[in-house]
Amino acid sequence: MSNAATTYYHTDLGKLQVTPATGGDKFHFWSGSCQNVGGHGTIAFVLKSGLAHDLRSASDLLTPHIGVRPRMAESSPAGHPAPVAFRPPARVLDRAASWSAVRDYLCGVRRLPENVVRPLVQARHPTVYAGWGERDGRYLVFPIRSYASPSQPMVGAILRWRSPDAPPDGASKAPKRGQGAGERGWWQVGPYPAPTLIVCEAPVDALSLWSALNPEDRTTTRILATGGTGFPSAPGLFAGVERIITAQDRDQEGRAQTEATLAQARTAGLAVPTIRLEPPKPTKDWSDVWMAAPDLARRLVAQTLHPNRERAAAMSR
Repeated sequence: MSNAATTYYHTDLGKLQVTPATGGDKFHFWSGSCQNVGGHGTIAFVLKSGLAHDLRSASDLLTPHIGVRPRMAESSPAGHPAPVAFRPPARVLDRAASWSAVRDYLCGVRRLPENVVRPLVQARHPTVYAGWGERDGRYLVFPIRSYASPSQPMVGAILRWRSPDAPPDGASKAPKRGQGAGERGWWQVGPYPAPTLIVCEAPVDALSLWSALNPEDRTTTRILATGGTGFPSAPGLFAGVERIITAQDRDQEGRAQTEATLAQARTAGLAVPTIRLEPPKPTKDWSDVWMAAPDLARRLVAQTLHPNRERAAAMSR
């Protein structure tokens, strides 16, 4: 080590360098999911490493370890805004335990491929994580963010109950958190921006469609889940979109949600081709299709994304 006061740690997030400094230690990650992330002070460390998503949840996390509640009256760390009203659901911090909980439901119950789901869980800003605590410990959490402003914290979340028994006290199996979240962000899987936008209702449906995509199509397609009725109106939502594929449920609510999608696109001034990708009978949604017949889901998605190519391939057989 070049500096005797510097200490290196091997963590689940990568190799971490910590150097004592006035007002708070400096830190820098040299490898892993947080490679090249660095900063100054404990609050910044918790936020930038993804252990918490706003100042309040960072303070909640740190208080048991330092014995006092960190002061938050000072300005926010560089790159992080002041806290918003939304408090993200707490998450399991142990990466192995979080992955186990997500895998048991998405790969075990919903039969999604582990090699598709794992990168989404282990990303620096995960697409899904396991909730923690008495209130949210048996939910999976799908964060709502502003992908147009990636430095912003979570603004809401779509949750999914993952236990075989019903939630207590009549609680919803799929609640949505964050008042006005749709005005500031949305939930999606895939790159941003991308020319193809697929819209469905539930994140599990979106992940089923993501699993059905050819690997090459995952570089040019993003899939948005609305988490129920209505449609997000956040700035930048339609950036780079060249076509919209509506993949909502095959029922009255799904048809209404499809209309809401197209209405929002018109409101945003978007004039692009739109295609309806409806789940085939007798299934209701794309999670049902995937669990019943993954090859059918792959074929229908490929036909929708590449109609000419699939038609030519069929004629050559």
